[in-house]
Amino acid sequence: MLGCWGFLPIAVPGAVFVGARLGAAAFPTGSSADRALAGAVLFGAAAVGVVQGLAAVRLVDQRALLVALALATLGAAVLVRPPRRAPLGAIVTRATAPLLIAAAVAIVVATLAAYWLPVWQWDALGYHLPYVNFLLQGRGTSGVPDDMPYVSTYPHVIETFVVALRAMLPDDRLVDLAQVPFALVGAGAIAGIARRVGAPRPEAIAAGAAWVVLPAVFLQMPTDYVDVGSAAWLLVAIYFLLSSNQAVVDGGAGLVERLLLGACALGLFLGSKPSAPLASAIVLVSSVVVAVRGRLVRIVPVVVALVVALGGGAFVSNALRYGNPVWPVAVSVGPWNLPGISSMQHLLESGAAAPRLHGSLLWRVARSWTSLTSPPVFDMRIGGLGPLFLAALPAAAVTLWRMRGRRPQVALTGAALIATLATPDPAVARYVLAFPALVFALAAPRWASLPAVAAPWLGVAVGAIALGQLAYALPGLSGEGPPLFAYARMSDEQRAEAVGADGPPTPFSAARRRIAPGETFAFDQSMELPYLAWDGALTRRAVWISDTLRGDAIGAFFSRENARIVVASDDAPTGQWLTLQSNRFFRLFSCKSAPCSVYERR
Repeated sequence: MLGCWGFLPIAVPGAVFVGARLGAAAFPTGSSADRALAGAVLFGAAAVGVVQGLAAVRLVDQRALLVALALATLGAAVLVRPPRRAPLGAIVTRATAPLLIAAAVAIVVATLAAYWLPVWQWDALGYHLPYVNFLLQGRGTSGVPDDMPYVSTYPHVIETFVVALRAMLPDDRLVDLAQVPFALVGAGAIAGIARRVGAPRPEAIAAGAAWVVLPAVFLQMPTDYVDVGSAAWLLVAIYFLLSSNQAVVDGGAGLVERLLLGACALGLFLGSKPSAPLASAIVLVSSVVVAVRGRLVRIVPVVVALVVALGGGAFVSNALRYGNPVWPVAVSVGPWNLPGISSMQHLLESGAAAPRLHGSLLWRVARSWTSLTSPPVFDMRIGGLGPLFLAALPAAAVTLWRMRGRRPQVALTGAALIATLATPDPAVARYVLAFPALVFALAAPRWASLPAVAAPWLGVAVGAIALGQLAYALPGLSGEGPPLFAYARMSDEQRAEAVGADGPPTPFSAARRRIAPGETFAFDQSMELPYLAWDGALTRRAVWISDTLRGDAIGAFFSRENARIVVASDDAPTGQWLTLQSNRFFRLFSCKSAPCSVYERR
């Protein structure tokens, strides 16, 4: 292994090689966008299938995943012909270069933030990474508690990719890189969509770059949230939806491939977030309409099956077990009430303590989207879209107006725009990252139509605004901790204690150091940030305390698991039991933001 990079220098080129060969096999004579996005989808679907398959038989670990990647690389090299070089042409002009430079700066800074900063964002600590750690710790899904809200019930397609990434690493210093590749996939999808609506290649690529420098995207990239990855797969699905429509117009060549690839991308999107079903349904219905127009009704069941197989597992499981596909969130729509333990409003208001808006939906959307000075945080509830988005809106509207003669394309584009806004709260930027992406794609043809003498000057202005957006968002990368570049002078130990979602995690770090080999850290649902139960290298196990334990079963559980540190709610049966066991368990400290206490076994 190469230090903190682990096997990434081997795994990343291998993944790119396999994806490139798969994309070329899907479209031997296709465009560069067709091949790149097909490769991303096919490799992504295969990666999810491999990790989930290994997890089902408790074989997920570094060795198994490296063997799988080696076999995939060998198979792609032997069985798939080297791709013919697709005509690329110009990819940058004097006008678009400044924006591409700004996007490159964003990627570099996000990578530095992922390396320097500890894992400290709320939802990453709360349920995204605990799922990853439980799965790796148990080498499969059987290691994930089956009664842990969110961790055991949310769809986890994006976390599946994080499992593969984390397995390649010796510790978690680089696990926050997980969304950076998705930002590149999303930018590629935007460029492809821009080409579909008439933008030349340089302006199309610039549209993708404009998305990368969006404050909300930039702040999400070096985190283990799922919003960038979710948006990326939705954008890829939209790209294949629009290209399927064009295939119908062109006589049907390549329509089957595009519909199937779109279904795979849509399945990956469906499995990325519990809020994805409505948007997925909109895009799926649109795909069915395209298939019917292309006289391919027979392929519709296959399209639906692919979407459900790749992304519907968690929803089906929850529906069968709890009577609610998005459990534990209670849902009430008209006369229909789905049971849950948390309301949608409570869920939307939980997490990081960022400023929030109240009032009607339209007012909140208008206020949030036009806000340019809200405090930058990774979980922005106000603002985060920036001035480039506002400037692109009228240009995108002009493109839509000029497309009005091509009714099927306008209808599908309109459906795609609606799908990107089909979230519980479209006023929150990270929930609608795919919407500004489509706006940039639609605006790209208007940039290309500018007079040649004005375009370079506009490019300089756009590049300067993009860098300004990054400068505005930069403090949000490090939150309440030291400024980002101060971490360059810190040791790894100092970085780990410098910032946290609920203040520096020093008490929990000290508690973990008390755990000897073979001992565990036990916690119940009152621990809001359970990722803190593990050390960065996963050298000690963490275990979940089920709510069903009572009386002597609690003590038996702690003995069986050899629990050294225990976190429990003060009001729960486990917490009450611990207060009566002062001869065996010593109270260390109280949790900061939850009614729980931390104990050590004497």
